[in-house]
Amino acid sequence: MAEAAGPKTSLQGLTAGAAFIIVALAIMIGWGTGDWWMMFPALLLGFGAFGILMGAAIATTGRTNRYARADSSYAYVWGGLLALLGIAWLINGVVPNIAPLIIILLLLFIGIVILVLSYSKMSAKR
Repeated sequence: MAEAAGPKTSLQGLTAGAAFIIVALAIMIGWGTGDWWMMFPALLLGFGAFGILMGAAIATTGRTNRYARADSSYAYVWGGLLALLGIAWLINGVVPNIAPLIIILLLLFIGIVILVLSYSKMSAKR
């Protein structure tokens, strides 16, 4: 039996295009600031923001069964963690010796994510 007409949902092209743009912007930031180390937090922040956006796109796409809710949660968590690491790196560059606060923020983020995901799994079983 033939498949239904229409384009298949593929995120590979979108991801590749976004990756090239994020890397180009990070290089521009490193070059523009004269500090090539600024490329790395820019990359973390860019890919983190893209991961969050992809999580939102996957969660709201009802056209395909190819992506499950777990994929959306995965993109949200890792995108948020990458973005938070990029922001923490930038804050540490502006305000030195703030590493304990950054560690506390990362631990709080991870703890909150674990609680939210555990709660959503518990409420889904009811």
